[in-house]
Amino acid sequence: MEPRDIENPITEADFRHQLNTLYAFLYNPMIHESIFGLVSLHRTREGAEKAMEWHRKECREEYAEIHGDFINFGHFESWKVETITIQD
Repeated sequence: MEPRDIENPITEADFRHQLNTLYAFLYNPMIHESIFGLVSLHRTREGAEKAMEWHRKECREEYAEIHGDFINFGHFESWKVETITIQD
């Protein structure tokens, strides 16, 4: 959503959408044997994506410590951000 100013005020519908929208960071550690699990909830997509990138970096570092390289890192894992709308 773009920033608003006096010439472009936020509408009530936009405000309600902001209040009722969350962004879920989800992670699946083994795509062939597991499902996505909720890692964290955020009020902004940017916040969820930042958390996802931090988590991915941590997983990559752990993978390198165990395997010594990054050749197959993330091959069987998956990360994503999904929009959640809170219902009344």
